[in-house]
Amino acid sequence: EVMDEGAKAYGKAQAEISGYITKIETFNGTKKQEKELVKELNSKYGEALGYYNSLSQWKNVLVTKGEAYCQMLLKEAEAQAILNKYSEAFIALEEARHKKASEYGHWYTTKAGDEQRKKEAIEDAQNTADYWMQAYKDKMAEAQSLKNDFNIGGHTDPKSGGSGKSGKSGKSGSDFDPKKAALETQKAIDDYRSQNDWFGNFL
Repeated sequence: EVMDEGAKAYGKAQAEISGYITKIETFNGTKKQEKELVKELNSKYGEALGYYNSLSQWKNVLVTKGEAYCQMLLKEAEAQAILNKYSEAFIALEEARHKKASEYGHWYTTKAGDEQRKKEAIEDAQNTADYWMQAYKDKMAEAQSLKNDFNIGGHTDPKSGGSGKSGKSGKSGSDFDPKKAALETQKAIDDYRSQNDWFGNFL
């Protein structure tokens, strides 16, 4: 599931970039049409890859940075899917913590045995949640590394009054916002808490 989300994002981006490269290579229009296509590329990829004035510049950028851009989108899509997994794992962990020990046993088991099974269940759930959180951090680090190495994200349109230079922050050209995703995950957890009266007693 995680890999599928990444593959979808990568495939879509790669197809679009390949299409634009072909369109530029076969372009035989007027100056006005070229200006419109440049405007379209600046609008679609400018914040991620920079703003340019000609199709030749855009071809060079798409050829040299296109693959890294697609890989970044792949990493971010996988990160989003992983964050969803973490949310599920966190809820499972809280459920394990607050189930009665007797619910882990049978009519023939002892109280001590039930407590041990509960402890083991909590440890397993905690390990799963920790795994997904670390996987999320690792995936986001990979995406950030691509941004840094290929100067992706944070570009400002010179025509808007900005410097035109890129930074480490700002939009990357993708729909994935790590802060927004984290807030949505936290909201899902908070909603879960509010729907379970017993949950709040342990916070």
